[in-house]
Amino acid sequence: MNSQQSSTSDLDIQTGAQDRSLAADTRTTAANATNQPEPEPEPEPEVLIVGGLKLFVFGLDQLRAKHRVGDFPSVSVCFFAHGRKSSPNKYFKFCMRLCQDPFGSNNSHSAESGRQSGNHHVIAVAVEQRNHGSRLLSDLQNESWKAGNDRHCYDMWAIQYGTACDLSYLIDVLPFFLPPETGAIWRWIVVGVSLGGHSTLLAMAKDERIKIGISIIGCGDYSSLMNYRAKRQPVFVESLRRHDPVHLPLQFKGRSLLLLHGGDDKLVPSSCSQGFVQELRSKVYTRAGPQEEGVAVLADDAATGRLKWIVEPGVGHTCSPFMEEQSQQWLWSSL
Repeated sequence: MNSQQSSTSDLDIQTGAQDRSLAADTRTTAANATNQPEPEPEPEPEVLIVGGLKLFVFGLDQLRAKHRVGDFPSVSVCFFAHGRKSSPNKYFKFCMRLCQDPFGSNNSHSAESGRQSGNHHVIAVAVEQRNHGSRLLSDLQNESWKAGNDRHCYDMWAIQYGTACDLSYLIDVLPFFLPPETGAIWRWIVVGVSLGGHSTLLAMAKDERIKIGISIIGCGDYSSLMNYRAKRQPVFVESLRRHDPVHLPLQFKGRSLLLLHGGDDKLVPSSCSQGFVQELRSKVYTRAGPQEEGVAVLADDAATGRLKWIVEPGVGHTCSPFMEEQSQQWLWSSL
């Protein structure tokens, strides 16, 4: 064999070895991929159109399944409101989580409220904020001052207050559109993130039928929030005086309210909620509950209701996994 043939043969051997090695690596990667858990599928809600509003509903199949085996739980409805320039789709898994009892058969809170443990069911209903999703009419009106929207403070107030009005309207009419298994609604609940957190507090101040509220990175003092974002920016003073939660603390008497903030939130700083919380503590939630690590304010009284304010360290303007966990636990412990 001459030297050229020998070089070619060596090259063929090396190439063949590389091909076999690559094939082995491919098989190993495929095997590893097979052994990895499949990503959790995205929940698929039932879509209801109620008076022109598009609603994404979770927990109806589970309720029907309970009825098929002779389990007839009391049913609560939890509305969910998303943030500015967001959509319900981003929070489908969170909505499904809110339907699930984190305490299971060990839910002592259910027993304390006079119900049989495990005999309750939550339906989550995600709504589209005004001027979002299928309701979008103007992109500019969802933008900030920096993005060229000179009417930012007016637009945000109109959207969040409008959505709060939508929730009251839905409490009136939604039961007609739910399946017969639902029966009479036990509790009305609202959970919201960012702009949805603002709407949550406005809805509670507006409608006494909402017994449980969870505001995530939201604020109950719109004037304080807007002053923080742009000093000397005019606001609807009279409208704020009549509707902003900070001016209506007594409306929260007998409610169960959880406030969640990020310690590094620059968009909706926790400091903007201090005035609101002080009003609640001095006029409504006057009886302090047992102190818990990491909880800024905790009040718990059968007559006046429950209040918890948590500022999560190192977290910005986002709904963190910790906040989702706290929301789920607070909802079910408040039923």
